[in-house]
Amino acid sequence: MDFPLRFRPIYKDYLWGGRRFESYRGPVASTGPLAESWELSCHPQGPSTIEGGPLDGLTLPDAVVRYGSALLGNAIVKTCGDHFPLLLKLIDARLPLSVQVHPDDATALAREGWAAGKSEAWYVVAAEDGAELVAGLTPGTTREALAAALAAGHPEPFLRSVRVHPGDVVDIPAGRVHAIGAGLLLYEIQQNSDLTYRLFDYHRRDAEGNLRPLHIEKALDAIAFGDDADAVLPARPPLPVRDAGVSGDVRRRALVSNDFFELEEWTLADGATRCFAPDDGRFEALTCVEGAGLVRWTDGEGTEASLRLRTFETVMIPASLGAYALAGPVKVLRALPGAV
Repeated sequence: MDFPLRFRPIYKDYLWGGRRFESYRGPVASTGPLAESWELSCHPQGPSTIEGGPLDGLTLPDAVVRYGSALLGNAIVKTCGDHFPLLLKLIDARLPLSVQVHPDDATALAREGWAAGKSEAWYVVAAEDGAELVAGLTPGTTREALAAALAAGHPEPFLRSVRVHPGDVVDIPAGRVHAIGAGLLLYEIQQNSDLTYRLFDYHRRDAEGNLRPLHIEKALDAIAFGDDADAVLPARPPLPVRDAGVSGDVRRRALVSNDFFELEEWTLADGATRCFAPDDGRFEALTCVEGAGLVRWTDGEGTEASLRLRTFETVMIPASLGAYALAGPVKVLRALPGAV
């Protein structure tokens, strides 16, 4: 494949969502909450559809079947087969999300028959003053103590609340209790799974007046008790990049790297460019969180081509595309499937 892929956003109308996506993208026909925008997905609950170009209207699952390693990369096909490894989202939390936990790979397969658990990470795009989230349990919390608090309907003393700010990165491996707080706009990178076990939902009801279901026993089995690590990763300043592929002011922050995904932040000043030369082992995805960039590449006919990457847009760079360049002014999150 010799061109990047742009996708139509997939909106989810969960009751805690807001409408801030319209500030970046313009009006959306739906009148309900716009809680999540699935940006890159092969999940059956919301597969992405390609927008524009010669593959307009083709779903990402169909593109995976049709193009295989040319799209995903040889190493990804070898390790993941036909299971697409990532799911990328944007999240607008007007209200807090439920307190929840995700299973690891072994638990997901054994209990749910799904090929992957759900480790994820968040990048805080915007935060209202004082915005907080839950990331982990207070040190020393035991299964018995948490179970008793859940039965009484008041687990709050055992939840680890953290105040966050734009640019913060929060690591949520499978087994870590978490909840996104009100007033946060996030980018989420995760394994390709939508398995969620709710522990607590603030006793609130859905649009029909029903309490949302909880999954307390499954959640208690999935929690990694004794995990006392800080979930908010240490803030690192962006480092200037000075190599042969750089022109102008280009800065990079390494954000997350684990078995499942890698995430970087790239900031390019007006007029700056950076050339990327990925191998054919794995695809990449670029999500613009500030400004508007230009992606340039050379197609199979040897012709130079470009694509405008606007705020809150995501493009997928097929593994077979080869070298490409990014031009500013722009701030992008560069996501890759885990090291292979």
